[in-house]
Amino acid sequence: MNSFDRSANLRRDENIADDVMEALWQDAFLDAHGMEVTVQDGVVILKGQDLDRLQVEHAIELIEDLPIVDDVVDGTTSRKLRAAA
Repeated sequence: MNSFDRSANLRRDENIADDVMEALWQDAFLDAHGMEVTVQDGVVILKGQDLDRLQVEHAIELIEDLPIVDDVVDGTTSRKLRAAA
């Protein structure tokens, strides 16, 4: 791959990351605070620490439904649910 191709892929990945974050923020049922995305060759890596597991699952489903995304990797850590006392 030449430098032009690498530059085009990097630009494409940056555009995908922007579009994914916009979709996360616009979803009425999702709290995207603490979520980050990086993209490499069309594969989205969702990152964040101490996130609600249901929110992460919803975010992954939303990202997988975007036609610009090739795949999603869950790189998050989730909070453990505590039983009510």
